[in-house]
Amino acid sequence: MSAEEHYQKGIQSLQDGDFAKAEQEFRTSTVLDPQRYESWNLLGLSYQFQKKWSQCVDVWKQALLCQPESTDTMLNLGIACLADNKPKEAEQYWNRILELDKDNVRCLINLGLYYREREVNQRAHDMWQRAFILMPENANVQEWLADVKGLLGMQKIIHQQWDEAEDLLIDAVSMDPEYAVLWGYVSELHFQKQEYEKAFATCSKGLNLEPENPTLHHTMGNILRMTHQEDQALVAYQKALECGSKHPATYRAIAELSERTVDENEQVIELLFDQYADNFDTDLLENLKYATPTKAYEVYAAKNKDVSLQSILDLGCGTGLSILPFQSQINKDARCVGVDLSSKMLDVARKKNLYTKLFSESIKEYLEKETSKYELILCLDTLVYIRHLDFIFSRVFEITTQTFLFSTENTQAQEPTLQRSGRYAHPPHYIESKLKEAGFLHITQKESLLRKDGEHWIEGVIWMAQKSD
Repeated sequence: MSAEEHYQKGIQSLQDGDFAKAEQEFRTSTVLDPQRYESWNLLGLSYQFQKKWSQCVDVWKQALLCQPESTDTMLNLGIACLADNKPKEAEQYWNRILELDKDNVRCLINLGLYYREREVNQRAHDMWQRAFILMPENANVQEWLADVKGLLGMQKIIHQQWDEAEDLLIDAVSMDPEYAVLWGYVSELHFQKQEYEKAFATCSKGLNLEPENPTLHHTMGNILRMTHQEDQALVAYQKALECGSKHPATYRAIAELSERTVDENEQVIELLFDQYADNFDTDLLENLKYATPTKAYEVYAAKNKDVSLQSILDLGCGTGLSILPFQSQINKDARCVGVDLSSKMLDVARKKNLYTKLFSESIKEYLEKETSKYELILCLDTLVYIRHLDFIFSRVFEITTQTFLFSTENTQAQEPTLQRSGRYAHPPHYIESKLKEAGFLHITQKESLLRKDGEHWIEGVIWMAQKSD
């Protein structure tokens, strides 16, 4: 039989659902006529029906050799490459299609899904935006585009790019006004801008659409709390819990408003700083006038100006702001170790080349196993996230050879107190007694303005505890 006859028998087998037989016929056709595009293409299809993805990729590559600009084959190849765990190849084939046909809607949709799955949201947005312009009646594309606009709007909120966030979110809710989550994003924008009436109104719209949405009830709790409606806020947080919220911040808010004792939650802290890592330095230095590291160095240098440091441990190092003022007293070959819960904060710190080693874990976990000794241990603007300090002070005393330098926020309370900001304030008498219990003999404290919170300065104390003068 000829290649054409085997090809026709293959088509009949495909129509009959006998994919193994179709595979045999198309394979024979390609042997008899290796340049026949149609045989390679349908051989790939027979493999696709059998989920033989690796063979699928191979034969569609052969088909492409026969017709190098076949966008249909490139589209299919991309699908097969994804199924065969070759995502980069899929991306390359689909981008090649757009070079040949920038308005290929199927390719734009596929690339949008590809990028969205990998959280490359701006590129997903750009693909779907073009697809939507070309095919505005496609309900799926409209829904996906609205969703990704909402996500990008939230990213703009995080970076305080209010106008861009508002543009994206207005587009999103106009495209999908029945999607409650988008109204939650709009509410968050107004909340962050301290436009609490608008935040309340838009969150209410979301709750009208989805009354059992736990995130929206939590958001409503935040709004009510900031407008000093604590009783109603507590009800909203409890409703969030009833609707299935598992977020630690919900439990914490309920505990705070119920005036129950609340210990720190490392998951909340990690999520918070991961979220703000990219914009952290700018926000702290420019908007909050962050002064803690500079103030701490002044206290240290007053007694240790001539010390040449060979080893520093920076607990809660964040992006590296704490260690910067000490650079003039750090030897070139010094051992500088940074520890922080947030891996994304450490990614920023790593680029600054300030540390010889960085560890992503809680400072309690790190101190439990650390045996090396350090001349200076820093812990700036970190203990405000920890209530009980006994263990930390005790372990720091064991591993420092000289100085422990840290900061706290002020309170008139007799015990460590969780503030409305979500940070702990520690009374000076508590700090001093715990340092002495740990074994520190010489304690220096200096009241300082640490940073701004809105228009107000946060009052705190810089502490320097030393084993000897």
